[in-house]
Amino acid sequence: MKLDTSALFEVGGFECISLIHEPGSAAFRETDARAVFVTPENVQRARRAGRVDVTGGPNLRYGDLLLKRLHENGRVEGLKYPAGKDAGILITVSGADGFECRIPLTGAHSLSARRALMAVGVRGHKLNDGGKTALAGISSIFDMVSSNPDPARFGGQLIGQAFLGKLLDRVGRVRLSITEEEFGRRARADLTRSRIGMINQMHPDAIGGSITLPEVMRDIGVRGGNDAPPRYGASRSPREGLEAHVGALQATAGIFDQLTKTSLRRMDIRQITPGECNLISDEIPDNLLTGDWCDRARAKIEAAIATVHRNGSAQAALYAIEGLDMLVVREGEDSGWICSWPSSDRIPLTDLGDEYLLNISPQEIPSEKEIIRLQLVLGQLDTETILEHEGGRGSVG
Repeated sequence: MKLDTSALFEVGGFECISLIHEPGSAAFRETDARAVFVTPENVQRARRAGRVDVTGGPNLRYGDLLLKRLHENGRVEGLKYPAGKDAGILITVSGADGFECRIPLTGAHSLSARRALMAVGVRGHKLNDGGKTALAGISSIFDMVSSNPDPARFGGQLIGQAFLGKLLDRVGRVRLSITEEEFGRRARADLTRSRIGMINQMHPDAIGGSITLPEVMRDIGVRGGNDAPPRYGASRSPREGLEAHVGALQATAGIFDQLTKTSLRRMDIRQITPGECNLISDEIPDNLLTGDWCDRARAKIEAAIATVHRNGSAQAALYAIEGLDMLVVREGEDSGWICSWPSSDRIPLTDLGDEYLLNISPQEIPSEKEIIRLQLVLGQLDTETILEHEGGRGSVG
C-alpha cells in the first residue's frame, strides 16, 4: 500500500536510538532516530491526516517498521524493515530500580520488549509517550499476526511470540521446553485442528481425537497382563488390584493432578511386564516426552511409589502418540503398568508458584509439512460443507 509516510511518523512515531554497525568490526555506533510501526491503527490515522493517494515512496505492508536516522552531518536516512526483522533500535524506559534503562525493541526482542514496557506501569512508574506508542505498535502487530499466522509473511519466531504473548498476558511468567518458533507451530496446528473439530468432531485430525490404548499396545506388540496372577493385591483380580494400587498413589501424592483433567475412573489402566516396558521404549522412542515438566512429573510419581511401598523403586516415562498420552511405570524387577488419557485433557501448565511450566515437549511440535496437511484437510472439509449446503438449497421435500 502507498500512503504519506510523513503523516505516518506524525501520528504513530516515537523517538529511539538506532545502532549502526561499523564495517569491518564488531562495534556499533549510536544515532538518534525516529521509528513507526505500520499498523492498521496508525495507517488509519495517517490517512485521515495526510494524502490518501501517494505516488513513489516505499510499498508498505502491515507489520513493517519505518526508521528515520539522523546522521552527524545532518543527513536523514530512511529505512524500512519487514515484520519480525531486527531493526537494531533501542528505547529508553524506567527500570525496576527507578533508573532509566535501554531495551531492544524489534526482531527476537519484540516479546521481551512488550513485557518490559507493560511492566513499567506495574512497577508504579509512568511510561512516557514514546513508550506507550511503541507498546501499542508491538501489541497491534501481535494481534494481527496471531489472527493471520502466515509464516511466509511474518516468519516463525514472530508468530510464536504473538501467540506466546497472549499466554503470558493471562498467566505471567512461563518457562518453556521449546523455542518460540516451535510454540508458534504448535499453536497454528492446534488452531487448525480446532477448526476441523468444529466441522467434524469425530474427524481423526480434530482436537480431542485419539488412538486407543489397546490399539497402541497391539501395534507395538504389548499383550498386557490382565490374565496373569495379581501383582497388586492377592485377593483381587489383576485389573482390580492395579486400579486400587494406582488409586492409592493418586490419593497419597496426587500423581495425576498436574498431568491430566481425566478422572481416574475414566483412565485405561493395564498391567504389563517389565519386558513390555522395555519393548515400549524400544518401539516408540520418538514418542517419549522430555522437558522440565516431564522430569517433575516422573520424579513425583517415583517418589510416591517409594512412599507407598516404603522405599520401593520405580521408573516412570511419559509418551504421546496420535492424540493419546501414556504413562508407563516399571516397579521393581517384576511388575509394571500403563495408563492413558486423551492428550487434549492434559493440564496445559504446571504451577510452580512464581512461574508456570508449559506442558509441551519438543517431540510434539508439528513440522511445516504437517501443518500444511492439516490446512488441506480443513479446506477439503470446508468445501464439502459448502457443497452439502448448496446441494440441499432449493430441494423439494
